[in-house]
Amino acid sequence: NKTLEVRPLAVDKATAVRAIMKDIQFTQDEVDFVLCIGDGQTDEPVFTLLKENFNDCFTSTVEKKQTEANYYLENISEVQQLLEKLASDL
Repeated sequence: NKTLEVRPLAVDKATAVRAIMKDIQFTQDEVDFVLCIGDGQTDEPVFTLLKENFNDCFTSTVEKKQTEANYYLENISEVQQLLEKLASDL
């Protein structure tokens, strides 16, 4: 499984998450829930950023591997099951 990420030099996933976090600070006092699921090396800076900024964030990779994420899901089917469960509990 290979990834080719085409993006401007100064922008990556962590930069985008930082911008979203900045916008949220202006619109609400507190974030209730943060979930970030990724499957590659380009997700690692986001996992680190979220762990540094939110006490109760859930970060997960797909498949068990060396990662900054707190958890792992075995496969895409488990990701789907998790998202369906979260959606049904709303």
